Amino acid sequence: MLRFFGALLALGSTAVLAGCAGAPTAPAAIPNGGADTTPLAKCRVAADHDEPLVTEWPSSYKARLEALLHRGGVAVSYSGCELHIVEACALPGSYEWRRTTLSRDSTDIGDEDELYAKLPLGAAGLSGTLRTSGSLHVLTTVSGQMQLTGAGAIDAKNIPACAKATHVVTALSVGAFKLVAGGEAGAKVEVGSVAGASGHESASILREAGDPARCAEANATEPSADCRSPIQVFLEPLAHPSDRVASIPPEVFQPVPPPAAPEQPASKVPRWIMAGAGVLAAAVGGGLLVDAGSEKSTIQKGGLASGSDIASAASRAATDTNVAITCFGGGALLVALALPYLLAKP
Repeated sequence: MLRFFGALLALGSTAVLAGCAGAPTAPAAIPNGGADTTPLAKCRVAADHDEPLVTEWPSSYKARLEALLHRGGVAVSYSGCELHIVEACALPGSYEWRRTTLSRDSTDIGDEDELYAKLPLGAAGLSGTLRTSGSLHVLTTVSGQMQLTGAGAIDAKNIPACAKATHVVTALSVGAFKLVAGGEAGAKVEVGSVAGASGHESASILREAGDPARCAEANATEPSADCRSPIQVFLEPLAHPSDRVASIPPEVFQPVPPPAAPEQPASKVPRWIMAGAGVLAAAVGGGLLVDAGSEKSTIQKGGLASGSDIASAASRAATDTNVAITCFGGGALLVALALPYLLAKP
């Protein structure tokens, strides 16, 4: 009998716990590894680099920039994929020509990520061309820089006309360039070639400005007239009124604690388990009392021949009685603890 109720208690507990256990769920797949691959996100990444190529700037923008260099410090609004001159923002300083060692470079672009990283100002307009041609190459020849001097520490917070400006142009590399679609990365591009028996890819010039062969004619006072197209700008962030928040000690900004979550009512499932365990314990106690009564009845009727059998039966009856009392008490306690929660309204 004891073994029967013990097995019943174990079976009941296992069934209840198995019923309450949730089925395992597979982790949700995160597209692109959680990375934001939209053009807007790529432009935000590009905004962290303050030295963008401007070869893809419209010709009118380049001409205006060259003209404003003679006025003083040039302010711009830069957001990664867009660069606009803020003409109303007149900053101190002047730009002086610095001839440098003649340098040639090739910026090779093979996919859209590289396009937004290396040529963000023209990324939106060149995306389709890149897909068609398979690659883009910016071939540049730089003969020197126009560098901002005499500006000192520029503080735009007291200049209302500079409210839209985010950066000042501290230097501008000038020279000649070609933007080529197709061809092999790092190789000398054969413009106008057609893929055929030779196996090389066709390439075509999309845009070009200046004559690389004339860039060596730059002197100490000015660049060559045929090698002064804007190639790359070097930017420095401007200070604005909103920047003064950075001077406030960090400890002033204490995080606002989130609102406390509403108290959730206690689940009744564990209470049902307690009540069920109490009932099963009482059932085990009842079974033990039946066993003890049977042992005592056998002794009283003289059904045992030897004294040792009688003593053994009496011991078992006493043990069953004690265990039964414990089971009854524990079962009653579990039921008493669970009952108020089971009867309470949700």
